[in-house]
Amino acid sequence: MPEDSIRVLFSKVDELTKELIQIKTLLTENVVINQKLLVERLGRHRKEINELKDEISKIEHTKNEIRHFKSLVIGLLSVIATLMAIIAYANQIFR
Repeated sequence: MPEDSIRVLFSKVDELTKELIQIKTLLTENVVINQKLLVERLGRHRKEINELKDEISKIEHTKNEIRHFKSLVIGLLSVIATLMAIIAYANQIFR
């Protein structure tokens, strides 16, 4: 009788050991799958961040071009105003 109990006990221990090995295998596989997914997600985010950096760089370049154009327009308006003042002064002189 005690031998049967010991056999049953060892049998149950073997079953539990097999189940624990299966659980460990499943957990390991899930960790690997999750790591792959995280690496893929990281790659997508890195790509999106780089694209956003490029867009910001383009916007900064456009902003600088607009500032330069604004300076040119202000300079041109100053030249026009000066010429108009000279023309007005010349009209007064030649009247």
